[in-house]
Amino acid sequence: MTTVKTSTLDSFDVADVSVEITPVEKAGDATKLGIKDKVAMQLDLSKFKILVAEDNSINMQIIVRMLKSTGCAIKVAENGFEAIIQYYEFQPDIVLMDIQMPDVDGLAALKAIRNQGGVAPIIAVTANVTKDEVTAYSAAGFNDVIAKPINRELLIKKISMALTAQ
Repeated sequence: MTTVKTSTLDSFDVADVSVEITPVEKAGDATKLGIKDKVAMQLDLSKFKILVAEDNSINMQIIVRMLKSTGCAIKVAENGFEAIIQYYEFQPDIVLMDIQMPDVDGLAALKAIRNQGGVAPIIAVTANVTKDEVTAYSAAGFNDVIAKPINRELLIKKISMALTAQ
């Protein structure tokens, strides 16, 4: 019999739970496994507001679910134009910005926010993470980059680092 421990948020399994499976004992066809749940890190971000700009609804849901357990206030934007508007209406402490979005992309939204005096950390969230692309995001004014698919532990760590650097 195999027992697997999982962490849940809002009554669904968290897809980014990383488990370390180590064979403990083998008895015939049955294998006992040792499971280590690495979702122990819980960060309290209840005093912070996070804007998530992401056009892909599945990616948006994943990011929001990853953040919910931190207690932060979350606002979502489906494109760069909405992100610019939400930035000034919601006044987030940090922004998670997809790069490739319709209408206004993440780079254009970043430039618009920065040109209008926006100073909150903005982290690029993208699958385009070659060395040259990451350098270009930094040069454009992004505070950091998170690669897709998103690792929850890394996401929380980068958010925490950006918020404490303010």
